[in-house]
Amino acid sequence: MTSHLIDRFATRADEHAALASSSSPPLGTTSAGNLSQPSTSSTSRPGTPDPSCAFCAIVAGEEPAHLVYDDEHAVAFLDILPIRRGHLLLIPKRHYERIPHLPDDLSSHLGRVLPKLCRALCRATGQPDLNLVSNQGYAQVVPHAHFHLVPAPVLASSSSSSSSPSSSSPSSVAGAAGPTTSRRVRRLLGREELDDAEGETLVARIRDELRKEAEAEGNGGRAKL
Repeated sequence: MTSHLIDRFATRADEHAALASSSSPPLGTTSAGNLSQPSTSSTSRPGTPDPSCAFCAIVAGEEPAHLVYDDEHAVAFLDILPIRRGHLLLIPKRHYERIPHLPDDLSSHLGRVLPKLCRALCRATGQPDLNLVSNQGYAQVVPHAHFHLVPAPVLASSSSSSSSPSSSSPSSVAGAAGPTTSRRVRRLLGREELDDAEGETLVARIRDELRKEAEAEGNGGRAKL
């Protein structure tokens, strides 16, 4: 895993913070229009790769990630700064900044993939409950539409709950980094980065559960597991 990717998230977060402070609307106005219209700050047209987007780089194979699911239209991978063990991200391969920007066919496809990922994640982690979150602008570090799948905390013992990173607001960071380069992002989100060995173990378990479900349905599916 490389270390420079995580710096891209920190830089993008700084840029968004600066943009927000310089373009805040006057009191009494609303920015609801942003929910339905793609941002004009992107260097690419909606649905095409954005060279400044870390998720587009993962889709293109230019940056590493712990992939658990991959098909023609979507990909899912482990968040490098997980809220809890098993924290997944599901993204469309085409670049759209927010869920309201997605075309109907792509949003429908993501809707079919999500339940499968939820079931596989729950079985792989042994935790039947989870949070399903999609930040739209607020707390969205990466301006590429995505869903967070976050297993619920294990409350059976204090030791298990204290060993898992936590955060009140899911913000996605994918890729990997060493302790020095990731310090800014860890400070930003208050989470510890994913251990590579643990990531590989989780990937194997989740993929295995997805494969079992596909076999039980009587077809291998088109996903690359």
